[in-house]
Amino acid sequence: MSQDNQELVLPGERLATEEEFASSANTYIENGQIYSAIAGKVSIADGKISVHNQKKEIKKLRRNMLVLGTVTDDMRAVLFVKLDNVVAGGKEYMALKDGKILLPKERHGDRGGRGGFRGGDRRPQMHQMPQQTPKPCGVGDVILARVLGEEDDTYALKLDEPETGVVYAICEICGGELEESHDRNGFVCKSCKHVEYRKVSSLYKKPDEIERILTHIEVGR
Repeated sequence: MSQDNQELVLPGERLATEEEFASSANTYIENGQIYSAIAGKVSIADGKISVHNQKKEIKKLRRNMLVLGTVTDDMRAVLFVKLDNVVAGGKEYMALKDGKILLPKERHGDRGGRGGFRGGDRRPQMHQMPQQTPKPCGVGDVILARVLGEEDDTYALKLDEPETGVVYAICEICGGELEESHDRNGFVCKSCKHVEYRKVSSLYKKPDEIERILTHIEVGR
């Protein structure tokens, strides 16, 4: 009996170990690991694993496309997002690399001169903490974003449209379900009532509408 894996794999991507399956068509073995030799779909049959060519046209993500992804890292000034591939119009648009969201710089309340002094007053001023701006999303959030542009190792993303922002999230305290706050400026946990400020998508918890908007992409908008 055969089993197909709907996830697209790339050349050089690890599939399994020799202990799990026998290497078959369009795969190769290195150090006991089985890798894909081509871009395609994985097929498992009779204890063998193989990769078959894609019939649909494969393209890279492009500027202005809407993409879905999960926030994986928060580096203070930048958030990194693992992007999903997008299938639309008989084509598969591949992410190939992560996305990133640049965050606004923190503002400091002290606007004095250099070295912590203001004007002619040579007395040192108290160091003022930067004003914290709520981040648009957090690690673990699933987001819908617009591709701003492509860089060498990442896609730059933006969240400045009503439909872009967090589309699924759980409470960072208890893992409970989050619901939109009344002012649509974040979430409230149904269980522990913890409040989290996020940029909420107008499609929050609307998977059917998200799928529709992703599969009817207008590239080059």
